[in-house]
Amino acid sequence: MEMRLSSKLTGGFGAVAAIVVLVGLLAVWGASRLLSDVRSIGNIHMPGVELAQSIEVDMRTVDSAENSLMQTTLTRAEIAAILKEFADSRAQADTAIAHFQALPMAADEVQTWQDFKNAFASWWDQHQKIVAVAAAYEMNPTAANYEALTIQMKTNDAAFGAASKLLDKLQRLEDAAAQAAVANSKSMSAQVKWYSIAGIIIGISLAFVIAFIIIRSTMKQVGTEPATMEALTGRIADGDLGVKLGAEGYRQLSMFRLEASS
Repeated sequence: MEMRLSSKLTGGFGAVAAIVVLVGLLAVWGASRLLSDVRSIGNIHMPGVELAQSIEVDMRTVDSAENSLMQTTLTRAEIAAILKEFADSRAQADTAIAHFQALPMAADEVQTWQDFKNAFASWWDQHQKIVAVAAAYEMNPTAANYEALTIQMKTNDAAFGAASKLLDKLQRLEDAAAQAAVANSKSMSAQVKWYSIAGIIIGISLAFVIAFIIIRSTMKQVGTEPATMEALTGRIADGDLGVKLGAEGYRQLSMFRLEASS
């Protein structure tokens, strides 16, 4: 059964519209993935790196101030200033640690973070012992007390090194995750680009194919160019009954009239 011309046009334009919608949905999906990567970089990984760096700065500030306690000529005011620096740095580190704790983490980050917190607590315990030994030396500045301070400083340095290495590892993990998100966003952008181009090419090609099929089908039904058929029907309407179409021609003329009236 021959399809009506209106049905062919509706089907053809519907197919092209479907291609356009598909390309649009693909672009929306790609944009959503890109937005997710951007948020991951901006809201998780980069803040994670910055917080880890902040904690490291606070730890090194304490470590540097601890070395100042080795001086044998410190005044009470200078010792008080060092103790205040300890307290301020610890408060800042605690704030950064709390913010880092709230960030989403991968499995390897969770384990490293837990190891760091344990190492940080161990280092701070050694730090407190340094403060106590330094106070004992201040009260009784003997060679034995100074030697005890020196030994405790070495123990503290080892604890500081262990915590610092884990913090460095956390920074590398966060940086690697950020780089992976950037690489994924670039790959996704390229995929969306090529999929969109492919969809446009397919849509244009399909439009040409549909146009060709419609023209070919219409010509087959009418039997000649529509303008020619219109001229023949005009002559017949004017009373020129000498027009000879043959049986097939009359069949095609009838179909043309049906198409025109539909």
